[in-house]
Amino acid sequence: MADRKSFETAVGEVGAKLEALRSALAASETMVIQAARDRQLPDKAALAAEQARQGADADERDAAEQSLAALISAFADRLEEEKRAFEDREVPSRAERLLGYFSRSTTRRLLERRWVRRNSLDRLTDLLRRADRLAGVLSEERRLLLAKHKSLESALAQFVDHRPEVMERLGDYQSAGERLQAVTAVEDFIRLSNALVRMLNRRVAVCNALLHKLTVDVEDLLILYRVVIEVDGKRQGLALDAQGFMHLDASLDRFRRGMLIGRDLERLREATETRFFSWFPTYGPQVAPEPASPPQD
Repeated sequence: MADRKSFETAVGEVGAKLEALRSALAASETMVIQAARDRQLPDKAALAAEQARQGADADERDAAEQSLAALISAFADRLEEEKRAFEDREVPSRAERLLGYFSRSTTRRLLERRWVRRNSLDRLTDLLRRADRLAGVLSEERRLLLAKHKSLESALAQFVDHRPEVMERLGDYQSAGERLQAVTAVEDFIRLSNALVRMLNRRVAVCNALLHKLTVDVEDLLILYRVVIEVDGKRQGLALDAQGFMHLDASLDRFRRGMLIGRDLERLREATETRFFSWFPTYGPQVAPEPASPPQD
């Protein structure tokens, strides 16, 4: 229960960070759209504030993404624990092995009781609920980022197309130096706006990497879920309610139709984990440093 509460708290904190980042971005979006519509540069104070915001938000953005990666990595670790528990369900403990010298049937009953006590299906269902929660946060974030990316990219393209009009609105130039200053101001605004577009594109790519990693782990979890159902004869009829996992509908549909294939999933896992670890190397396999060569005499 405490573990579940801790998870919900962590997801809530990440959601609040993402919402704050989107709110800060709204002013930037408005600034670029107005500049494109009015064919006019924002004032210097607005441009300075935007540049400062982009620098300040970078750390907040990285922190939010790292928090999401940590939650997804923790989910994968929990899944590995469940897989190991299933694989070791018939491996007796030391005490159970000792009892087996006197009664094999007692050892068998102890193993079965240990497996039943574990409530594996309940634990797997709880993991699915966590995955559904994470998928909901990531899917919504990706949808909103794509919408802002499209809006900003369109406004920036419109501004660039009307650059001559913007230059005219800046006034008459008494010297080549004044004209150069105006050109520099316009180019600086375009560069600042383009940095926004690139940042959004990067954040969408991170969302994709996180979602793909989560999806592969969910389908791995569903394969384990099906195997556990088949082993546990008392609960063979258990079905997953689609309404309870609305953000996992595509994976659940493949689960119901028996289209989750472990071999194909392994190939997909390799590709998605490579992408995930490229964004978040902290959670990748740790390579031990090569031993130092002995000194040569």
